[in-house]
Amino acid sequence: MSRGTKLLKLDEGGGSMKQRYRNSLLLMFLGLIFFLVGCEFVLPQSEEPPSASLIIVEPVDGSQFQVGDLVPVRSQVTSPEGTVMFELLVNGQVYRSDRLTQALTKGTLLQPWQPSNNGKYTLQVSMATSEGKGLTSQVIIVDVIGESAEEIQLDPTTAVPPREETITPTITPTLTLTPTETLTPTLTPTLTLTWTPTLTYTPTTEPLGVPEPIAPSGSYSCRSTIFLEWNSVYSPNGIAYYEWVVESPGGGESGTTTDIEVEFFLPSCAASYRWHVRAVDNLGRIGQFSEWIDFSVE
Repeated sequence: MSRGTKLLKLDEGGGSMKQRYRNSLLLMFLGLIFFLVGCEFVLPQSEEPPSASLIIVEPVDGSQFQVGDLVPVRSQVTSPEGTVMFELLVNGQVYRSDRLTQALTKGTLLQPWQPSNNGKYTLQVSMATSEGKGLTSQVIIVDVIGESAEEIQLDPTTAVPPREETITPTITPTLTLTPTETLTPTLTPTLTLTWTPTLTYTPTTEPLGVPEPIAPSGSYSCRSTIFLEWNSVYSPNGIAYYEWVVESPGGGESGTTTDIEVEFFLPSCAASYRWHVRAVDNLGRIGQFSEWIDFSVE
């Protein structure tokens, strides 16, 4: 075989290898196209931040209460910006306002209401975020039955006793003289009058005292519940109930009790909490909150 023939054979072999390589690349490219056509692309979706919400969860629409009952108006709150002001509206009028020192982002808020007259009432809660945005809840209609609440009874130990006075008038006898007769004067009898004074009770307007928290304070081992305790407050009008608030990062809980302690269910361990309490008297006057007390559960 000549040298020229050998070179031709090598060129023919090299050309055959290049062609097979091109064919392989083409088949791989076509396969990739078919694979991509058969697949559905799923683009990652960004989660939208939760929107603010305010819902009255208690009482339910159409509930019935007696005059003088303590109606628990409990709202469920979600507020990414944090809410600092809540107002309870009864028949469209502000019944009470509550301003929080720490913005509430998620939790429940209790605002008790005590009706003094019967009839149908509308209940609604409004809130304002730390950035000034407002939101209102749905309207709840409740029915209050029974007679109108009487005024607070006067404490018999402080009542003013009735006073009796005896009035003895001065009697001047009238004499009729006749020369032939001796006249006996006619006397007006003594009258005894009984005077019963009208008692007017004026409730005291002196400010309510502030409850003094006792426990919890400090660090505690992991547990499911813990008791909040405080000293009682005296008022001549009588204490109707106490309001307590427990806050933790991102949430909070509140409630009322006629006792001076309450069992609080801890949502989680390894967390820090703070709480305070205030008194409400029988006239509906709301006292000042105590200082915040911090505690942690490990």
